[in-house]
Parts: sequence; structure tokens; C-alpha cells
Amino acid sequence: MDTPILFLIFNRPDTTQRVFESIRAIKPKRLFVAADGPRPNKETDKKLCQETRDIIKNIDWECEVKTLFREKNLGCKIAVSSAISWYFENVNEGIILEDDCLPNKSFFDFCEIMLEKYRDNEKIGMITGDNFVPNEILNTIDPDAQRYYFERPVYLWGWASWKRAWVKYDLEMKGWPQAQKTDFLYSIFKNRNVSMFYNSLFQMTYDGRATTWDPQWFLSILSNNMFCIMPPRNLVTNIGIVGEHSNKAGSFNGMSTQSISVKDLIHPKIIAPDTEIENRMFHNTGVSTFNLRLYMIQVLDILGLHTVVSKIYKKLKLKF
Repeated sequence: MDTPILFLIFNRPDTTQRVFESIRAIKPKRLFVAADGPRPNKETDKKLCQETRDIIKNIDWECEVKTLFREKNLGCKIAVSSAISWYFENVNEGIILEDDCLPNKSFFDFCEIMLEKYRDNEKIGMITGDNFVPNEILNTIDPDAQRYYFERPVYLWGWASWKRAWVKYDLEMKGWPQAQKTDFLYSIFKNRNVSMFYNSLFQMTYDGRATTWDPQWFLSILSNNMFCIMPPRNLVTNIGIVGEHSNKAGSFNGMSTQSISVKDLIHPKIIAPDTEIENRMFHNTGVSTFNLRLYMIQVLDILGLHTVVSKIYKKLKLKF
């Protein structure tokens, strides 16, 4: 496979091994591997991190390998975002997989075709391997699995992008305070529950209550009027369930994958979001459901009580 791959790993040799086998099956010519360092307060991390890194020694095909192995733990926000930036300093486009995102063969083929087709199209920010709409619904919309979709939300359990898009990534979310004042989320999604969900996510990330890297990428996609390409069927399954980056399992965790025929894909003539599929994704992921907890958090945020909310989160050790 000519398309380079970035493999993000940490301290889970079991899931890492399974995802590595999927990479080995397609034999990429270039493989980048980034690993965060062990956490000082976790006694088992040093051993598990080393076991995880040792898996990469099993590359048995012709492949250029570059590694970014951290000695100290940087945490999800810095470790992942800086690893992706390092990747795009070395390549112009490529695929990104975390250690618990297990793709099927169709995922790699789909990404490779989309990366080439939309290489110079500034309207497209990324390609995802995720489609969380149940198959029974997709079968009524497109029984032959030939349509792919353009969407605003980003789903990152296996994805691909270009350097030209990633350079627009804003880790510190400098434009968020002004964007929030314009109610631009509702202007995009036309759904109060959806806009409330993402407003809370962005605000908590901006304030440091959610210490991760991906809401910033989503905001960068929205702020630059870019779309995400979604496949006709789900091509990646999350085998981590409840892992390092999540404290609860969703109905789509562990969702099975389905192969598609990439040579039979029908390319849309117009680049525009498919709101039907988008809304069904919101429903299945719970984003469009009213959430009293998020509503109360947003009220406190609107009142400027960010410090109070932060203290509550730290005291109860809550995660978004």
C-alpha cells in the first residue's frame, strides 16, 4: 500500500496487536508510530508501554518505519496532537489509526481512493471509516452500499486527511469565544440539542475541563467550512470499549464492520451534507437527545461560572 499510516499507541499491547495485524495485512510502504510515555503514577505503565512498543519490532515486510516514542507522559491532548503534526511534517496525506480502532480491508481502500480524489479540494477536511447508522436503515437508503456521504461532524475511529487541512488545526481554540457569541453551532445544525452538546464540549475543552485533542479538530473543520467524508457502511470497530480516552461505552462501541466494493462507489455530483444520515448519526450517538446535565453546565457557563464548574469537575473527577 502506497498511502502512509500513522499508528498511535500507548499501553495496551492486546488491542495494539490486533490493529497491528490489520496493518500488516495491507503492508504499507511507510509506517509512522507514535507512543506516549508511561504515567509516573501508574506502576504498570512502564512494562505495558514497552510491551506495546515491542509489537512494532514484528514488521516483516519491506517498510520505511519512523517512530516518535516519548520518554515522559504528555497526556492525550499534547501527545496525540503533536504526533499528528509530526506525521504531517513528513507526509502530505495519510491514514491515522489509534491502538483500539480495528479496520477492515475496505477502510484502507476507501481512504486511499478518497485521499486521491479530493486531494486538492479545500471543501474536504478529512475521511472517516465510521458510519454508526444501523445497517437495517442503510439498506433501505442504499442497499448496494455505493453511496458515500458528506457530513459536518467528525468521527475519528480510523480516519485520513491531508497536510493542507491539518495546518488549520487550532489546539488552543483561539476563535472559540467569538464563535460562541454568534450561536454559529445552531446556525449549522438547526437543532438545539445538537448545538448544546457541542457547545458544552467545546467550552469544556477550551476551559481545560476536557483535556483532549479532538474537539479542537472538529471545531477547526466547522470554522473552515470543511466536510468529512463518511463511507457507505461502517469500516472500523472500536475494540477498546471503555479505555484510556473514555469512561463509558456507547451503543456504537464494538459495532461490527462491513466490507464495501470501492470500485463500485458512486461519487456524489454535489458536495453538500446529507442531513438525513447526519441526523441519524446524531440520534444513534445520543447527541440529539436532551441532556439535563449538559444543559445545567451550559447555564453555568453562560452565567460566567466557569470556575465553579471546573471545581465541581475536579472534585467529582468527572469526564465529558
